[in-house]
Amino acid sequence: ACKHFSCKAGYQLKDGSALICHRTGYFTRPRCEAAHCLKSPWPPKHGSKDSLATCAGISSGGVCPLTCEDGYSPTSAVFCDQGMFTTGKCESIVGPGSKADEESLSLMLEINMPYKLWKPE
Repeated sequence: ACKHFSCKAGYQLKDGSALICHRTGYFTRPRCEAAHCLKSPWPPKHGSKDSLATCAGISSGGVCPLTCEDGYSPTSAVFCDQGMFTTGKCESIVGPGSKADEESLSLMLEINMPYKLWKPE
């Protein structure tokens, strides 16, 4: 095996794949794949460390579950992307500056009958 072969940053040599020169003068073709995330990510502020503890070793593109302390809600998932985790965030769901202060509810009611037959109580 050729010890000087390596994959680009964010990629790793696929299991069982190596650059080998055969007696015929031809080389095998090693394969690189997106790197796994080897260590569990650190939880964001107000995030639960226990929810991320099982994330070590997940494949690139894998999702790591994020739970937050009471009164906080995750605003994004944590993904493994080529050996690095994206950053999750826990935001307050109540109080000043919370998403609840900025959101509103819109409701549309559809009644399948002519207005003259509809009599609200």
